[in-house]
Amino acid sequence: MGRNTEIYMFDKEKSTNFLYPDLKNKVFNKNTFVEYLNSRKREYGDLPEFDLDKILETVNNDINFIHPDQLWEIVNFIEEEIFQKFIGVSENHFKIIEAEMDKLYDLYGIIKLYEVHTSTVCYSYMFQFGNYRSFFEKDEKFEYENGYNLSSQDFLDFNDYMILMMDRIINNQVFDVKYSPYSEEDLALVKDIKLKFKESRVMNEAIEHELNWLIKCWNESKDSDSFKIETSTISYAGLFFSQSISMKKNIKEINPSIVITDSY
Repeated sequence: MGRNTEIYMFDKEKSTNFLYPDLKNKVFNKNTFVEYLNSRKREYGDLPEFDLDKILETVNNDINFIHPDQLWEIVNFIEEEIFQKFIGVSENHFKIIEAEMDKLYDLYGIIKLYEVHTSTVCYSYMFQFGNYRSFFEKDEKFEYENGYNLSSQDFLDFNDYMILMMDRIINNQVFDVKYSPYSEEDLALVKDIKLKFKESRVMNEAIEHELNWLIKCWNESKDSDSFKIETSTISYAGLFFSQSISMKKNIKEINPSIVITDSY
């Protein structure tokens, strides 16, 4: 079974003013959100993520406290409805669908920071998340079976780990992979993060531990079909680096939480 991992932040006011009333009443294409949730209940049972009143209350009061599973239901509903509405309308229907999604998410204050592509790469990204959390004690309050609701600072600390970790991979001669060169701005940002964590024993131990493991897996993978998650991390280190740099630039202190939806 595949894995899907997406990272979001929110504009609370937009979600309250526009997403909340539309989830209550709007027919997006052929269905309302209420009808969608009822169909999900009929198929899977009366699960907490299908609790309409709870979802509406959270979106109205502060979407930053949304449960990852409930956010996934909102996103899945909107994307299904828009897909069905515009598929086949023209030769450029996928561009039309993408543009409509972007317009709605902007209106609703749902900001997709990163959609990790393909199942294997999702496993690689979340493997790094697990490694980071094994070294740092973090608040487990908002950890769920299919995702996380983190403070923006918790996520940014992990994001800094990813930047430093990928930088070590990219600049290690053991991995015979060609990566794109850094921009001057990115070089300066990496330098600042290294300075920030220069005296952090835990951060440096986490990175050294993982780097040594990846080197071991890379060498052994030449004689084995194992270590796909690890070799994928190395192959996509450039992408993880650029996406992490982008998220660091986009997440501001005014964004109190980051939600990771992580479904199997």
